[in-house]
Amino acid sequence: MKNSIAVTYSWNRMAYTINKSLSEHGINVYSGDTSYLTMNRYSRYGYKQFRYPNFYKQPDVFIDFIIDYLQKNSINNLIPTHEEIFLISKHIDRFHGINTLVSDFENIKTAHKKELSVKLAKALDVNIPFSIEPTSREECFYFFNQMEKPIVLKYSNSNSSKGVYFINTISELEFHMHMNGKFILQEYVNGSGYGVSMLYNKGQKRAIFTHKR
Repeated sequence: MKNSIAVTYSWNRMAYTINKSLSEHGINVYSGDTSYLTMNRYSRYGYKQFRYPNFYKQPDVFIDFIIDYLQKNSINNLIPTHEEIFLISKHIDRFHGINTLVSDFENIKTAHKKELSVKLAKALDVNIPFSIEPTSREECFYFFNQMEKPIVLKYSNSNSSKGVYFINTISELEFHMHMNGKFILQEYVNGSGYGVSMLYNKGQKRAIFTHKR
């Protein structure tokens, strides 16, 4: 079906916005999620809903299902909106004839993982807060004692503001050190926060906007 697009992880606001915009342009949107109880299911903009296996628990089954569903419904466009993008990117060679807004897996991993983003920024001489990727408890405590308070702890696989903590005491540091795998520690930088969002197509800028948080 020429004017059809599948959107995954459709419970969230980002997927809803995509669904609304595409539907208003006459495109049939197939909204997928692990649950039928999603924001898009109760929207007047959706075309069809579908349910897929949990991509955290059954990654291979998820990929098989998505490819099969797209082929059976003649859908040749796919927009992932959350962490399922990692799986789709990793298996992109299996999505023959399907257009999707997914970058190279290594690029996505670099953008997502905090320690890799920090290394890239340093290599490009971009100013960033003083940061370390600690390998021991002693290194964490030394960083804490040397820096002004608070310090910032960010889990490697966190997104948005989830997995980001302002640490003021040793007890807080000890608690969060063991919560969720790898992390980085950074100096706290005071001031206003700004976000920059950009859309590029094969290296060509299509859209950009900046907002103050």
